[in-house]
Amino acid sequence: MIRIHELEITTHCHATEDCSKVLKAIFNIVPPSLRDRIEVHKQLLHGYYGNEIVVYTVKVKDQADEILSYLASKLSDSEKAILSATLDLRYDHRTNKLYLRINKQEAFKDNIILYDSDDIVKITLSFKHSRGIKRVREYLREKGLIK
Repeated sequence: MIRIHELEITTHCHATEDCSKVLKAIFNIVPPSLRDRIEVHKQLLHGYYGNEIVVYTVKVKDQADEILSYLASKLSDSEKAILSATLDLRYDHRTNKLYLRINKQEAFKDNIILYDSDDIVKITLSFKHSRGIKRVREYLREKGLIK
């Protein structure tokens, strides 16, 4: 039986951004019932010119299905169709992980929009008991994330 082993949410807050708004973008990806129960890890890095970059990471295991269902409820039908059509590009067969890139600005506004550029919130789904895109596709369809 396929299941999610771990769900990871990662994003960066650059020196030109308001980190409270970046954190809001992360929390908007998580169901309201879990927002006070997740732990956000913070790592401080420095860019090429010495500017501060904060990396925020959330890792969940037990609540991964709940977050996935929430994402499915927030994605529009057209976003689900895009995800379905590009699933092969987002899934790594070697690591058995699915990578989703969400527009950070839209996430701040409580919209979940796939975005394949910079300024994103990255969601990584690690699957257990599956070594193939076909089973992952079936699982995501069952969860309502794709059509």
